[in-house]
Amino acid sequence: MQGVKKMKNREKIGMAILAIVFVSMIFLSEGGERYKEQESAGVAFAKTKITITDYRGRKVTLPYPVERIVLLQHHASWAIRLLGAQDKVVGISKLILEEGGYPELSSKPIVGTSFHPNYERIAQLNPQVVITFHPNPGWELVREYEKKLEPFGIKVIFLRFTQMRTLQFKILAKILGKEERATRFLTWRKSKLTLVEEGLKDLEEKDKVRVYSEPDFRGNWITRPEISINFAGGKNIADELFPPEAIKESIEVKVDPEWVVERDPQVVILADWPPHSTGYNVKTDTKALEQLKEFMQRPGMGKISAVKNHRVYVVNYKLTTGCKAWIGAIYMAKIFYPDRFRNLHPEKIHREFYEKWLNMDYQGMHVYPPLNH
Repeated sequence: MQGVKKMKNREKIGMAILAIVFVSMIFLSEGGERYKEQESAGVAFAKTKITITDYRGRKVTLPYPVERIVLLQHHASWAIRLLGAQDKVVGISKLILEEGGYPELSSKPIVGTSFHPNYERIAQLNPQVVITFHPNPGWELVREYEKKLEPFGIKVIFLRFTQMRTLQFKILAKILGKEERATRFLTWRKSKLTLVEEGLKDLEEKDKVRVYSEPDFRGNWITRPEISINFAGGKNIADELFPPEAIKESIEVKVDPEWVVERDPQVVILADWPPHSTGYNVKTDTKALEQLKEFMQRPGMGKISAVKNHRVYVVNYKLTTGCKAWIGAIYMAKIFYPDRFRNLHPEKIHREFYEKWLNMDYQGMHVYPPLNH
């Protein structure tokens, strides 16, 4: 009998060990899948720390989740608000204050800008991380940030939110522990962009609208590639001039007015950086109208189709190449192909973005002339 009891005890112990091994295998398997999923967004976890790869390809390990941020990347303001992380910001770029529209951030201490940070003030605020704009080109500013802040235990990451990028937004959500909300937003955004993709399905290359764009209000014939134009089915007349890395590095080229006349753009898009002739806090069309007239009165511009047919638009720079370029792509689809997109309402989508995702009232003038003009 005693031998039988011992055998039964062994059997129980053996079964318990098998159960533990089985549960462990499931846990490790599921954990491995979650780890792979996190890594696919450029992120790897280790206990209470998180390692990300920033826009400059630097691997940076941060506390997880991050609780104290200095925000010098002004294009990330909307993302911080959307993810509900305003309370984690302890200092801001002065550009966030100048642009307005983010009251919870605007009350924070100002610590300079991405390219001219006040290192002493940043150190006094004792953030865990500084999120800043990528310096382009070169590494001098990267090294300066590291040299000035790392002795205080302050990490620096370079993120870029322009040109409809998604990965940078996902990385920000990861370090804040806000992945679920980020996923829900990106699903909503994709549903809106799909409306454009569906409307352009049968558009042939020869039928694409010819577009000339200027990224700011310098009036010196500078242009650059804009992914929002491409996504909206436009044909940038300067595409042949851009090197392969042009979009990634925001490479600009100078053109001649005669060259523009020869290529006869059907639509002209003028971004407003500066003088902020459109935007969230703009209530009148005075500056936008001045910008429009300046372009149309340049020598030779009366010859191009865009001017003849009143298809010159001033568009807020955040919608052309900035942090809301995906919304800009929806506006541009309507501008380029009004007949194809009779039932597409960009301003309604824009309003929904503010009210549903940013929990803000929609206001301002973002495109001029208005699309219902």
